[in-house]
Amino acid sequence: MIETAFSDSKNSIEAVIRVLLMAVYSDGRKRHAAMGELLRCLPALQNFTSSQFSESGNDLVGIVKSQESEVISIMRSSDTASVDHAIRSINEPTLAQLVIKEMYSIAYSDKQYDYYENELLSRAAEIWNINVSEDLEPEGNMFPQ
Repeated sequence: MIETAFSDSKNSIEAVIRVLLMAVYSDGRKRHAAMGELLRCLPALQNFTSSQFSESGNDLVGIVKSQESEVISIMRSSDTASVDHAIRSINEPTLAQLVIKEMYSIAYSDKQYDYYENELLSRAAEIWNINVSEDLEPEGNMFPQ
C-alpha cells in the first residue's frame, strides 16, 4: 500500500474530493470535462460533509490541488488497498449515495465509460452497499444510451 498523507476525518470534504479525484483519474487520463464535473459538484456536496469552509470555491480548489498528485500515484500503481481505504473514508449512507452519483457523472463526462471506471464505481458501490440500478437509477437516467 502506498503511504499517504491523507489523515482527514470520515465523511470530510477531503475524503469526498479524494474519491472523486479517483473517478477523474480512473481511466488513466485527466480530462477537462471530468475536472469540470468534479469542481461543479463540490459546493453542494460540502453541505453533506463534516467540513465547512467560509470561502468554499477557493478552499475547495486548493484541496483538489493538494490531493491530486497523491491520487494520481495511487491510481497509477493500482493500489487497491489505498483505493478501498479512500472509499471507506465515506461511511455516511446519504453522502455515499451522493458521491457515487457524482462519480458516475464524472465517468460519463467524456461520453465514454471504460473498464477502469467501471471497476472503481463497482468497488465503491460494493463497499457502500449500494445497488446502483435499484438505489440510484429511479431518480434519473444515470446510464445514457
